[in-house]
Amino acid sequence: ERNEGPEFELRIASLGKKLADRVPDQHPEIIQVG
Repeated sequence: ERNEGPEFELRIASLGKKLADRVPDQHPEIIQVG
């Protein structure tokens, strides 16, 4: 199955948010993705 669609995007968004919450200073670009 292809990694496309709203479910996959939501998963990536939540992953990015978790990473941004952990290391906001080291990875500010994660917040801007999307």
